[in-house]
Amino acid sequence: MATIASAQQKSITDQVGLDKLLASIPVNSLAMPYQNLLERFDSLGITAKHVMYGTVTADEVQINPDKIKRGDVLYRFSTSEPSERAKRDCAFMSSFTLTKRGNRWLAESKTANYLLQNQCSLPK
Repeated sequence: MATIASAQQKSITDQVGLDKLLASIPVNSLAMPYQNLLERFDSLGITAKHVMYGTVTADEVQINPDKIKRGDVLYRFSTSEPSERAKRDCAFMSSFTLTKRGNRWLAESKTANYLLQNQCSLPK
């Protein structure tokens, strides 16, 4: 997995900004009754605490061209501790990464896949 180059790194820490970002990230509404990640967080009793994001560098693309592409933006989310219900559904981390590629959001971990797709498995 790529990391966010520190020179290009930005962050969001205010709750209004975090909620706005989460509301802009669609989830698989066919697999669950939510439209976006903010609704999904609310349903699981999770609160976003912090997000760091940045565009991947050309060097990072060369290191891992199968996973990341030029222009990808990596978002590293930190959240409150998952609720007991969420932990029962899926062994779950309080931080996860999503990749934004154009208009698509790609899961990078089991936690991210569970949040976006309602599938407790590594993304394909």
